[in-house]
Amino acid sequence: MINSTLLLVLLTALAVPAGAMPLVNSRADLDRLANEDPAAHADFITRLQAACTVEVDTAEYPEDYDHTLQPGDDGYIAPAIVQVEVSAPAERYNCTREELLALNPNL
Repeated sequence: MINSTLLLVLLTALAVPAGAMPLVNSRADLDRLANEDPAAHADFITRLQAACTVEVDTAEYPEDYDHTLQPGDDGYIAPAIVQVEVSAPAERYNCTREELLALNPNL
């Protein structure tokens, strides 16, 4: 389950410096951008698609685990990183992941 903090992090990953790209707040804005500036639209779709994949550490750590331990340290537990597909960033713009791929097949 993706919590609201993670969603905020994902949506923030889409942010670009002010003035670098038109503001896209809705699917209508996204569709308008496709017509007005195809390059900016492709860039936005690429960023949105990237935000739909997150890395999650699935290793189980004891409650008192020292996360400053390094490989080779006694008691070190290696992270178990897996990529997880999330739909929240795409849903924010009323899209499915499949629609994003169709909008930008180069992904």
